[in-house]
Amino acid sequence: MSVVHKFAQRGVTLQGLPPDDYGFALVEWLAENGLNRLEVRLSGGGLGFIVKDFPELCVKDAAERTDRLARLLEHGRALGVRVVPTISHADGNHGFVRHHPEWQVKGEVPHATGVNLNQLLYCFKHPGVQELYHCAVRDLVQAVQPEEIQFWVTENYLRCECEACTGGEDVDAYELTRRYFVNQVRVLYDSVEQARALRAGLEISIWTSQGSRPHNEAMLHALPKDVLWFYYEGERRGCYNLRRRKVIPPEMKRLQAEGYRVGIQLDWASCGSFLTTPGTIREICVEAAEAKLEAAVGWIQQYPFNRELERGGAHPVLACIAEVCNNPVDDGGESLARVMAKAASNVGHPPAVAEAAGRAWEMLDKAARSIHLADTYSYWWYGTNLPGAICERIIRRAPVDELDQRWVDEAWDVTVPELDDAIQQLDNEAVKLSEAKDETGYLAALARQLKLAAEWGRFCRWMLWAGIVYHRMGSWDTCHGPWRDDQTELLAALEAARKALAEAENMLSQEKQLLCGPGSFNRRVPVPKDQLDLAIRAASEGARPGPLPRQDPYPYAKSLSRSEID
Repeated sequence: MSVVHKFAQRGVTLQGLPPDDYGFALVEWLAENGLNRLEVRLSGGGLGFIVKDFPELCVKDAAERTDRLARLLEHGRALGVRVVPTISHADGNHGFVRHHPEWQVKGEVPHATGVNLNQLLYCFKHPGVQELYHCAVRDLVQAVQPEEIQFWVTENYLRCECEACTGGEDVDAYELTRRYFVNQVRVLYDSVEQARALRAGLEISIWTSQGSRPHNEAMLHALPKDVLWFYYEGERRGCYNLRRRKVIPPEMKRLQAEGYRVGIQLDWASCGSFLTTPGTIREICVEAAEAKLEAAVGWIQQYPFNRELERGGAHPVLACIAEVCNNPVDDGGESLARVMAKAASNVGHPPAVAEAAGRAWEMLDKAARSIHLADTYSYWWYGTNLPGAICERIIRRAPVDELDQRWVDEAWDVTVPELDDAIQQLDNEAVKLSEAKDETGYLAALARQLKLAAEWGRFCRWMLWAGIVYHRMGSWDTCHGPWRDDQTELLAALEAARKALAEAENMLSQEKQLLCGPGSFNRRVPVPKDQLDLAIRAASEGARPGPLPRQDPYPYAKSLSRSEID
């Protein structure tokens, strides 16, 4: 086992400043576990700190938050953990243009849903916007004396068509988007550079983001090499979609080799109640280590740590973060089983219990990957996960084409069998843990965790089956054998999915008894439940695939005469 590269900066990102003592306890946990970085987002609906010249853009309790942030930074300094205040995406700072409509970008960027993505966006060429960032960074530096300020650039393919951005010329959309990204990072850097008069050596880090990849080189080349860039991308093979390896694009690796500072931003929050992705994230971190990136940071929920709830010594996601960031290795690193067994042993569990827990955690990670692939982002991108997409097709009576049939073949031959196998493994391991001797109740709690993952897996499995049946209804392919009435089977699959979803909801309602419940999974159920109800209603009314749109004629039909065809 050989260490490839240890990240100089290792840690986590919180999506907001915690209202209680969690941030202070988290800093202590980071220090105890060899991590040295905590990023805290301070903007969204408003600025979460005092900006004297723009009070209308600050949240109501900005003064109290500013004081808490200052104490958190001081706590971090005392323990060797850098706390980094973060100002997030311009398109996420909702409400700024309502107070200052003169800042709004010109032109529209339509989304498939009919929403104009530009409607709340502001132009970085506008003097008022530039003044906002200069004042915000100045006041933040004066109030909390940070070592570093972080910014997230805009998401999506956004742009501005005002005269300052176009130069009065006819400029295509791609070039306008490139200019928009470059303009904003220049303003961000300038705001920090000006603030260095107040705090010498003030550093800056910037996230790239979804939509920025075609312009990442232009952004990096637009600024000096002292910026620490975090590669963050959610598309296809981006680091937020948790694919296996080959996530970091070649240009980012090349720029890092040329002397630019590059790190990676991960999505540890996706692990959540089902612990579906630690192994995959480890593989991405190994890739980042092989490329010798400077930093590895991932955003998390408010996971518990060193409290009675997790019983094993650390929330499994936090235990994995510490292991992966401190010890990325080329052969996959220390197994999750050993990581979690060590965590259990550290808080006094006997060897037999610790070993059983470690095996169960590792099995859950491996088995739940299949569930994750069948359930991708159902808690985030509402309505676009696989179960949601199947429901929508049934509700809309969507037509079926040859590409759909290829998906059905894959689901039939590969995905459903894998899910069945994963669910069976989870069920069997839960029984073993329930029967094990453990007076602390740790293994029993872990068994409940496995049962929850299995139940969600059953929901995904039956939704897949409903999709297979629905697509078969629009196909001439009957080679899989004799079938019952299609509508009856479709309804049976949807009802089985509803039963599994109800059981998972019941388990999630008892979240305090779970080991991996970060407190946000109550939003995981309502949308699929509503979609499923509508799909069941449509199926009971006889929903089946509609006819395909009129196809183009056979391409040679017009070039051949009737006699030639005969």
